[in-house]
Amino acid sequence: LNLRPSITRLLGYVNDPNPALAAAGVTSRIPQLQTREMESMLKIENNQIAVLGGLMQDEINNLRDGIPLLDDIPFAGNAFRNRNDNKTKTELVIFLRPVVIKDGSIDGDFVGFRTSLPTSDFLTPESEKGMQ
Repeated sequence: LNLRPSITRLLGYVNDPNPALAAAGVTSRIPQLQTREMESMLKIENNQIAVLGGLMQDEINNLRDGIPLLDDIPFAGNAFRNRNDNKTKTELVIFLRPVVIKDGSIDGDFVGFRTSLPTSDFLTPESEKGMQ
């Protein structure tokens, strides 16, 4: 079994740089993603828990606030200015527990999930369900 943990976070949206869209006057926004991946080789038994870690991320935020105009005065502006530097360090840890499924049917290992599955009239519109 090959497994590749990948965590993706939506950072925001940016305009599509396609020149054909710009020439046609079409604005298309595409998602800007941050992806973190790791690769490892493990040998673990059924129902054992493996801990995958080490995806570290450092984030630095430099914030500057002040009284408009007064904080721009050379030398004296520091008295009207506040600087806040924040450093954040995060570590992503993934817990992985493989479960071997011997009878992959709804009457076998999945019997506990039967109530979560859609019924036979799942695709029937609500307006037609009362007519049946």
